[in-house]
Amino acid sequence: MKRFEIKYIISNKIDKFNFLKYLFKNGFCEIHKARVNNSIYFDYSDLRSFHESEEGIENRTKIRLRYYGKQNNYDISKFTLEIKKSNAYFKTKTKSIVGNFDKINNNSEINFFLNEIRINKLRPVLKVSYKRKYFLSEKLGRITLDENIVYQKVSWKKFLNMFNCYYSYNDNNLIVEHKIESNLKQIDNQFIPLIKTRYSKYCEGIKCLSIFWYGF
Repeated sequence: MKRFEIKYIISNKIDKFNFLKYLFKNGFCEIHKARVNNSIYFDYSDLRSFHESEEGIENRTKIRLRYYGKQNNYDISKFTLEIKKSNAYFKTKTKSIVGNFDKINNNSEINFFLNEIRINKLRPVLKVSYKRKYFLSEKLGRITLDENIVYQKVSWKKFLNMFNCYYSYNDNNLIVEHKIESNLKQIDNQFIPLIKTRYSKYCEGIKCLSIFWYGF
């Protein structure tokens, strides 16, 4: 699925209240209950994905595992693998349930993920958790609001099975993402009373936790 994403930052509760009021006035509805999203990001020993994103490289890839709600054992068999590819025009994202790595798998995304781990030393680097609210307008697309953002360092606790998370940093910003499907790309985004920004939770987490060394 191709889509465009435009991001904004809200830095205080008053601006959050005013923004929510603005959304409802413009026909947005909250489409389901807020939930906690958790992403475990992977990168290479040279932090290739981080540098590509920071430098605005036109064609770049981010690889992460995602799960929802609170889970303490980090058993990845129930996680969803997301491979996100971006260029100057749009973003695409594929999703696959991880399942059991020991079984023969015909899923190309899962096989790509495993090959990158075994051959190119792809490793878990950062966990990002946040509470997300979801809003929809049939005319203007989807908007999400992320708050209570927490970054943690990640390493394997049991290879290809469980993670160990340690150290943490709380980000008090609220992140707004306007997600526009390709069939709505003619939308004039000036209707949102915020300043557009380039923003990546992954990159912010790397910087906040000072994960800059070569090799994990």
